[in-house]
Amino acid sequence: MKAYKRMGLTLRSLPGRIWRAIIPVALFLWGMWSLPYALLNPDHALIPGDLGDARFNNYVLEHFHQYVGGGVESFWDAPFMHPEENVIARSDNLLGTAPIYDAFRRLGWDRENAFQLWILVLFALNYWGAFVALRGWRTGPVVAACGAFIYAFGIHQIGHLSHVQVFPRFMLPIALMAWWRVLEGGRARWWYLTALATAYQFWCGIYLGFILTYGLLVLTVAHLVVHRGGPWL
Repeated sequence: MKAYKRMGLTLRSLPGRIWRAIIPVALFLWGMWSLPYALLNPDHALIPGDLGDARFNNYVLEHFHQYVGGGVESFWDAPFMHPEENVIARSDNLLGTAPIYDAFRRLGWDRENAFQLWILVLFALNYWGAFVALRGWRTGPVVAACGAFIYAFGIHQIGHLSHVQVFPRFMLPIALMAWWRVLEGGRARWWYLTALATAYQFWCGIYLGFILTYGLLVLTVAHLVVHRGGPWL
C-alpha cells in the first residue's frame, strides 16, 4: 500500500515535471521558427540587414576563416583602407563567435549560408544563455524560459536586424548573474565566472563588452542601495 502511494505521488508529480522540461524547449523552437528562421526565408535566400553592417560582418567572418585556413597572412591587417594597418581592430572583430562561422565553412557551406547559420546559432545561444542565467537567479524553469524568449526573440531584436554584430550577447546575462552571486557573498567560482564571461563578451563584441561593464556597475550600485544603503546616498 505504501509502495502504491509512493507510486501515486510520483505519477501525480510527473506531468508538472514534464511540462517544466517541455516549455523551455517549446518556446525555444517557436522563437527560432518565428523570428530568425523566418527572416531567412524558407529557401534561405535572404540575409537580415543591409549592404553596410551585414556585408562587413560577413567579410570579417570570412576573413577569419581565410586566416585560419592559411589564405591570408594577418587577421588584423585586412586588405582595405590601404596603407593603414590593424584595421580590423577598429571595429568589432567577432573573434568570440567567428569559430562558429569557420566550422560551417569547413563543413562545406558557402559564405552566405555559413553567415545565415552563424546568425541562427547566435539566436540559440542568446536564448539558452539567458535561460541558464535566469535559472541561476533561482527562477523556475517556466519563468526562465519566458524571460529567455523575450531576451532572444523579443520585438527589440527587430531594431537590431541591420546590426548583427550586437547579436552575440549570450554571455551578458551569465556575467550579470555571476556578479549578483558575488554580491550575495557567493564563492570564488562566481568571481571566476564573472571575469571569464565578461572577457569573452568583449571578444564577442567590444561594444557589448563595454555595455556589460556598465551593467555590472549599475548592478553593484543597486545592490548597495537596496541591501546596505548609507548617508552618502
